[in-house]
Amino acid sequence: MPIRFLPAAHPDHPLHKLGRAITLQDMKAHRQLVIRESGSRRASKPRLEASQRWTVSHMATSIEAAGKGYGYGWYPEYRIRDEIATGMLKPLPLREGG
Repeated sequence: MPIRFLPAAHPDHPLHKLGRAITLQDMKAHRQLVIRESGSRRASKPRLEASQRWTVSHMATSIEAAGKGYGYGWYPEYRIRDEIATGMLKPLPLREGG
């Protein structure tokens, strides 16, 4: 089953304040919230080398941290529908690499 992932952050996050489509380079300058991989074959290198990363054990923790403005993360769309609907999170408008 295909799952769509969205980059999202609190509506007041600095990336949203740019007022334009953001680039991967823009994202690298901000804290990325990452969920620790639990499989036996963990990725050895992060996909996006952000200047700062917070790694958490659970997706709910990452979503809560993003909703409080601590950074941005990539989430399955179905997991953040409620947060988007209530305005706690807002998808980041990517220019590339989505």
